[in-house]
This record gives sequence, structure tokens and C-alpha cells, in this order.
Amino acid sequence: MSSKEYSNENAISLRSKYKDFVFNFTDFIWEVDKNGIYTYVAGNIEEVLGYKAKDIVGKTPFNFMKNDEAEKVSAKFASILSNESPIVDLENWNIHKSGREVCLLTNGRAIYDDEGNFSGYHGVDKDITEKKYLEKDLLENQLKFFRI
Repeated sequence: MSSKEYSNENAISLRSKYKDFVFNFTDFIWEVDKNGIYTYVAGNIEEVLGYKAKDIVGKTPFNFMKNDEAEKVSAKFASILSNESPIVDLENWNIHKSGREVCLLTNGRAIYDDEGNFSGYHGVDKDITEKKYLEKDLLENQLKFFRI
């Protein structure tokens, strides 16, 4: 087998593994341009927010938030964006297509074009809704206990 054949087989194998990884990932992977508009989404987007990827691309994350949450998160994002800083554990509440609220934990890194110009972010959102509700219940139970 020539090295060229081996390279092609390796590339096909890596693409297949990447595709399997992305489609079996419980979180969703995304990319936004420098204006915060989704240019790519993959992974478990339909499970997390109820939308197909084609319904998300071309919109911003803020399109899936209540107005007050969108204002709060966009202010944080503007600060991150101004420094092209990484997005680290940014909690944000979104509205699932069904209308229920979903809390996401967002992490991302700046991306640059071939000339080194900032072109957006790519990252991952993890659904932490259940964790947030469990934390709320725990806090309420602790308050009840201290009252007693």
C-alpha cells in the first residue's frame, strides 16, 4: 500500500470518526461569525433546543432567549468579544422550541482567518437545565431546614 493510499484511508477514517463523534455528542457544537450569527451547528441541537440545524443557522443565540436574558448575555458577550477572549462557562437560559426553558453552559474560542483577522467563535453548549433545577431544589431545602 502506498503512503498516498494510506493517507486517503486515514482521512476517510478520521472524517467518519469525527462525524460519529459529532452526531453522538450530547452537547451541541456551533460556530458564529464576528456578528454572533450562527454559521454552523452540529451535534445534539435538535434534542437540546428542539430546532433543526437549518432553523438555527443565520440566527444569533439571542434569538432563542427571552429579552431580559438576551440583554444580560449580550452585554457579557460584548465584553468577551471586545477582547476576543475565550468564552468560559457562560450560563444562559434559552427557550426550547416547545416553549420550556433550557439552561446552557457555553464555552468557546475565537477563530481567525488565514491572515490572522478575527472571524468569530466556535464552541460547545452543554444542557445544564437539570443541574440548575437540582441546585435550586437543594437551596430551597436548605432554607427550609434552617428555618426549622
